[in-house]
Amino acid sequence: MSDPADLYEGGARAVEEILRRAFRIDIAKDDDPLGKKGFVVIVGRVSRRMQKIAGPIEGKAAKKAGEKLDADWPNIKAKKRGNLIQEAGEIVEAAGERALPLLDAILETSSTAIVRGTRRRARAKYKLSIAASLTDRDERTAEHVRASNTMFIRDAYGTLRERLSVRARNIVADGLEKGLGREDISAELADAMKSARRPDSYWDMISTNFSNRARTFTHVHALEEAGIEAYRYDAVLDEVTSDICRFMHGKVFNVGKAVKRQQRVLELEEPEDIKATMPWVSKAKRDSDGKEILYYETKGGARRAVAVVDESGEGTKDDTGSFSREMSTEQLERAGISVPPLHGGCRSTLTPVF
Repeated sequence: MSDPADLYEGGARAVEEILRRAFRIDIAKDDDPLGKKGFVVIVGRVSRRMQKIAGPIEGKAAKKAGEKLDADWPNIKAKKRGNLIQEAGEIVEAAGERALPLLDAILETSSTAIVRGTRRRARAKYKLSIAASLTDRDERTAEHVRASNTMFIRDAYGTLRERLSVRARNIVADGLEKGLGREDISAELADAMKSARRPDSYWDMISTNFSNRARTFTHVHALEEAGIEAYRYDAVLDEVTSDICRFMHGKVFNVGKAVKRQQRVLELEEPEDIKATMPWVSKAKRDSDGKEILYYETKGGARRAVAVVDESGEGTKDDTGSFSREMSTEQLERAGISVPPLHGGCRSTLTPVF
């Protein structure tokens, strides 16, 4: 009987060939998701694929929306103005609908490759006593990170449409109040519509968070399967590392608790529920004394302080900075703050504690 891993590899190659032929997406061999360089390569590859798909579609939509808003604004009625802005928004929304199936195909193939690569590398790197083939839980992880990120992108397209519509209404209202003519108002509207094409940095962020969630979930599951009880949170600690990950660097967490939290997330569908169960951490200044704090938001929008930043390490290498009034490890675990990614563009990983 053939090894299930061999059969899966064959199926993955078939999917990759379909993507290559149908969508002209070049799927390269897996890199090491657990290695710093390998992870950067994976993130860059996924980001470029998404940019290649979304960029032209969004660019055409931005141009078309700008053309739709080239109107004689001072001499048309308010209802007509509203209709034109609505139609421009629909153009932006339609671009998202065209891009999503192709982006979803990229995420589907990439999530499986990252999960497969993470399991294989964790098994070899740490000599874990686990099978090489994917488990049902690994496959659910791949499906979850694909579906949740596709939903996030879909929601972002809706938010983009609304933001551009509000911006367009304000431009028209301000222009008319200032007595501007068609040419000036339409030019400003066309410039505003250019943001319908998201910058490369947006796709870099999506790719980093997607890739890190896929590898982290798989890694934690592999550790539990191998009987490892604890892991250490490891930040990259270079010049662009956030204070959030500097604060988390070196902290040791319980594998079993992380698995239970992840299992809860795997059962969720709505992005807001996922965010509330495994929240991101942000940084802001306190009104009371101007000091920066790390915090997360509850589902109701309330802020919960994680730590006070006494001395930031941002912009330096190998410096964690200093913090006070910190949440304990147990408190962080109860809040769902124990595995990366913990913020946009998070590159941190974890290491088993034997």
